[in-house]
Amino acid sequence: MYDRIAGRVLDIGVGAARFSLPLQRTGVDVVGLDVSPGAVDVCLRRTLRSAVLGGIDSLGGSERFDSFLLLGKNLGLLESREQGPRLLTRLAEIANPGARIVGTCVDPYLLEGDHHKHYLAANRDSGRMSGQMRLRLRYQQMATEWFDYLFLSSTELEEMVHGTGWSVTDLTREGSGYAIVARRMDVTAKAGSP
Repeated sequence: MYDRIAGRVLDIGVGAARFSLPLQRTGVDVVGLDVSPGAVDVCLRRTLRSAVLGGIDSLGGSERFDSFLLLGKNLGLLESREQGPRLLTRLAEIANPGARIVGTCVDPYLLEGDHHKHYLAANRDSGRMSGQMRLRLRYQQMATEWFDYLFLSSTELEEMVHGTGWSVTDLTREGSGYAIVARRMDVTAKAGSP
């Protein structure tokens, strides 16, 4: 997937910079973004040049990017049917022409086991997307706040992307997981102009 990444990069949910640091070593201008103060601290200690604490709205109004990374299954950060389009639209607003999203996810419908099927059905019965999870991360005595994370099929992703300024242009599957590249649509084409 690294061959699909170009220009100035925003790594969303950067974590410990496992994707950002190899890119930075090749000369790519990478900005890491994470809501975890610990993750941002680790990124900076690991010598990532730029790491921002917060969500997408924490970035300055003049920030522009050519590539957005949602790797490590971080398409899950789309969170829900309501939040996903908001995040994608916001990314389109800070994207340079021709920008792309490179992301990975798990298709919840391809997971094996009855417990997965029951979880998907319970979500649907409560009006949530099948692969929507409510979770928090814990390590020893530390824990995050509860947050939503979304596993969605590539078909659900394509439906979510519709009308946000992006179009899925490439899809690669491996087992229950998949990787996508989405391209920022031309503004006139998005508006329906010829």
